[in-house]
Amino acid sequence: NERLLTENERLGGENSSLKLVNDDLSVENERLLTENERLGGENSSLITRNRALEQDVQFLRADSEELKRDSQRLQSKLRSAEEEVETWRLLYEEESQKPRLTIENASVQVEDVNDAVRYARELFPDTLLVKLNSKSEVRDNPFEKPQDVLKALEWLATTYHASKAGVSSVTNFDKSVKEVCPWRYMSGQYETTKNKYRDWYTTKVNGKTYWLLEHIGTGSSKDARHTIRVAFDWDKDKKIVVVGYIGQHQQTDAT
Repeated sequence: NERLLTENERLGGENSSLKLVNDDLSVENERLLTENERLGGENSSLITRNRALEQDVQFLRADSEELKRDSQRLQSKLRSAEEEVETWRLLYEEESQKPRLTIENASVQVEDVNDAVRYARELFPDTLLVKLNSKSEVRDNPFEKPQDVLKALEWLATTYHASKAGVSSVTNFDKSVKEVCPWRYMSGQYETTKNKYRDWYTTKVNGKTYWLLEHIGTGSSKDARHTIRVAFDWDKDKKIVVVGYIGQHQQTDAT
């Protein structure tokens, strides 16, 4: 009996020890469950972040490709710009090597009225504005002395302009133009004529109407080879001569 009691006490002690171990294991199990839940949450968060990072990588790759295409386009534009600059440089060098246009060499090169007008525009851009109206006849004009047309336009751009601008004084324009070429100067026109044939006596520049009541010219027939008129106006504000008509006689009841 005593042996059984002793054995029972031993077993009871072992049972108590096992209970303590079991309690410890339960606590550890709860801790591991809690840790597992925490790690599960972190894993879910990491998965979400990883997906977001994958999207960011895709966006960055797309941006990189777009930047690459932009870079290629800019490089292409740069090459085009460099080629254009080189083209203009070569043109500038070519133009700079050409002899400078003067009234003397222009007079030699003039072959027709159209040439005379073109050279006058180039030679006198600050004093002469050629804005021809619809009644003008310049291209294919058969006037036989186009050099005189250039001389007359030069007279308008220099002598006449200087007098109207107050730089010099010319008391007789008719006499003055005759010293340059065998032309004559006329001023004014009948009020009824200029109003009746307005298209012949006006030209427009940027919406402003100029009345072409003064003219220089030569010839009195209807043969365009020997007769020509250059009609013009003076813009006192801009201090420039506006040539608005070149052709035969401006229209009148008589013509």
